[in-house]
Amino acid sequence: HSFILPDRSLIAKLDKTPNLLKLDAASRILWVNNEMIWHHSLQPSIDGQVWTCGSDLPTDAGKPSVGRRVVNLNGHKVSYQEDHIVKIDVGSGKILFRKGVGEILVENGMAGRLYGGLLQDPIHLNDVSPVMTDGPYWKRGDLFVSVRGRSMVLLYRPSENRVLRVV
Repeated sequence: HSFILPDRSLIAKLDKTPNLLKLDAASRILWVNNEMIWHHSLQPSIDGQVWTCGSDLPTDAGKPSVGRRVVNLNGHKVSYQEDHIVKIDVGSGKILFRKGVGEILVENGMAGRLYGGLLQDPIHLNDVSPVMTDGPYWKRGDLFVSVRGRSMVLLYRPSENRVLRVV
């Protein structure tokens, strides 16, 4: 998905590549961010920036988009892809916020949700959707984080690094 800004500029990505970019209304490239593998949706934040999904860059050229190696419970090194929720500055393309979903789960006492299934891509982040208004169960600026690999949606408060609810 691309994201059109009020000035008719466009933020776009080449899915599952390290190419997130902004084009002006005449299709001239204004900036490119190659810091991560970008994938899935682009969503507006409450402060005019953009939330998206990113993964670590591959450790080896020509290999699948797996950013690191971890030691499993048997002591073997295995490939592991950490998916991140990422907030991008629309003016510069710089990363304003980056947090791994696995890291969020571990820091919120839910490390057990990482085990089982395919370790190479245990999260498979599909969407980061910001909450735009206060409600009885969330605050403006909270995030709904859709995790395909674990069949769950997190209600996450970045300002407190806290998972409020898992569905």
